[in-house]
Amino acid sequence: MKKQSLILIVLIFISLVNAQEENFNDYSDLVIRTSLDSKIELSNNVNNLEAKILLIPKDYELQDVLGIDYSSSPTATYITNNELIYQWENVQGVIDYGYDSNIKTYNKFYNIKHIDFPLRGIDSSLQPYTEASEFIDINEKIINQANSIAAGESNLFTVVFKIGDWINTNINYNLTTLTADVVQKSSWVLDNKKGVCDEITNLFISMLRSLGIPARFISGTVYSNVNYDWSPHGWAEVYFPGYGWIPYDVTFAQYGWIDPSHVKLMESIDSNEPSVKYEWKSISARLTTHDLNVKSNLISKGSKITSPVSFTLTPIKSSVKQGSFVPVEVKIDNPNNFYIAINLFVIIAPGLTEKSSKHVLLKPNEKKSIFWIVKIPSDIDVKYIYTTKIEIKDLFNEVENTEIKYSDVFDYYSLSEAEEYVKLFSGQEEKIFSSDVSIDCKTSKPYFYIYENAFINCDVRNIGNTILNNIDLCVQNNCENFDLSISENINLNFQVPININTNQLTITLKNSAINIQRNLPIRIYEEPNLKINKIDYPKEISYDEGFILDLLFTSDTLLKNLKVYTNNKQIFAKDKFSGVQNLEIALNSRNFVDKNITIIMEYDDENNNPYKLERELEIKVTNLPFYVKIWLLIKEVFK
Repeated sequence: MKKQSLILIVLIFISLVNAQEENFNDYSDLVIRTSLDSKIELSNNVNNLEAKILLIPKDYELQDVLGIDYSSSPTATYITNNELIYQWENVQGVIDYGYDSNIKTYNKFYNIKHIDFPLRGIDSSLQPYTEASEFIDINEKIINQANSIAAGESNLFTVVFKIGDWINTNINYNLTTLTADVVQKSSWVLDNKKGVCDEITNLFISMLRSLGIPARFISGTVYSNVNYDWSPHGWAEVYFPGYGWIPYDVTFAQYGWIDPSHVKLMESIDSNEPSVKYEWKSISARLTTHDLNVKSNLISKGSKITSPVSFTLTPIKSSVKQGSFVPVEVKIDNPNNFYIAINLFVIIAPGLTEKSSKHVLLKPNEKKSIFWIVKIPSDIDVKYIYTTKIEIKDLFNEVENTEIKYSDVFDYYSLSEAEEYVKLFSGQEEKIFSSDVSIDCKTSKPYFYIYENAFINCDVRNIGNTILNNIDLCVQNNCENFDLSISENINLNFQVPININTNQLTITLKNSAINIQRNLPIRIYEEPNLKINKIDYPKEISYDEGFILDLLFTSDTLLKNLKVYTNNKQIFAKDKFSGVQNLEIALNSRNFVDKNITIIMEYDDENNNPYKLERELEIKVTNLPFYVKIWLLIKEVFK
């Protein structure tokens, strides 16, 4: 019996992308009106009142503030810079205030190429964006999860994409957490696997910071499909050396690019930072403040843009038996010389074995294939040949489609066969694991005395791209054992016994993957290193003649309470001394007729142990007067 053809389109409509939803992903720019309003209630008169608003639009590369109008009743004084300040004098009752602004936003791709991961040499100004904060906390579970995702990766864009995509895939967007009084911490979100945009962004930032990647929290508004309108929203910006702060909206799976409906109003280290601050002067007034109400709406749209990538669809089998499973290959081409993260959505299909959306990272100029396995209907009339349609849409509303015929007369293709094909042709990304470590050990001071122990401080950082476990760091025979996650830094102190023959300390750092040995030079002294380098004076001199004793001494060690005497007379004193000192001491030969010059130096080391250095200098005094000679003779007789 001849089969009849019947074209039957079986549709699967995906809630994320349906025909009724409007988004602005494929527009070059938008003009958006954003307004803010709030009020303050005062119980009594207030002499001076100030409201500092941090939630205010500013110019940056993705938006221009076209104009902003401030309002207040009663009238206020306005001060604007990076924040908006309302100031009132002698006010009472209800105060209403706010602003209306027109903002032009832009659809921009960032020309990001390869950046090595882990990051090294981050500027100190970025340090706060790599540390835990109140709600963007970091614990061992966050560190371990981030490390497991980043292990083996050597490119920053890839790491940030994979962290964001893991969170988007594994943390459920759950509006029930909005009932909490405050945003939940990152650690709570990871434990409970759910959160809203702020909480999801918190976890994203926490994971990045745990890897030494600077990231900050952004507050603003965005258009969404919750009510087809703008609403308050939180996303992130990640710092890329050489490029600056790059936007990432993990809730919307927008990585390194955000759609132009985003209106940025505030940047912060932590999501819990206040968006308004109040100051006032009054004897007994009580302030009741209200929430800031922020609204945005569309004024105009720019021109349409095309997708930055192209893609095609090809079913591996164009005709199969009913109930079969067919891999559909999606070939994606990135013609650009920069990284792009693209999202694809199946919007029409008879059935799928997995989620209808995929997030794909493309390297510069890369061509890549991904697959969906389509499930063909099994309940058919055997008299007919059916045709089903598969349609896929990308983030920029570009659509491609293909068809598969199915009937009882064609061959059956099983799920295991389909999965084997996908496994064979999907290709695995090659990872190169690096176990690089930087180690910097220093003595706590430039030298030590033999009666002391040497104190050594070692700073160890994992500059590779994998967790390092069971590391032994030893200074001589003193050892510490620890683990080191990616970009983690650990600071350790060692106390080592020494002797006068010690001139270096052996430092070893090793585990199953690394073996580093270094020698640390060290200076050891039995006592302070005070040296008299030069003594210059006349060795023979006539009686009653003045002369200069030129004394030069040095010390590499710190001396305390230094006193210098010549023949029991103090001629120099200093509380602390190290370095070089030159003294020109005025003397007279008549004081040395029957004795030599003596120099005595008394001092303590930095541990208050006393020391003394003595020198006796011969000097011959000539041309003695007769009365001096008689005095010397008498002195000799009665000695």
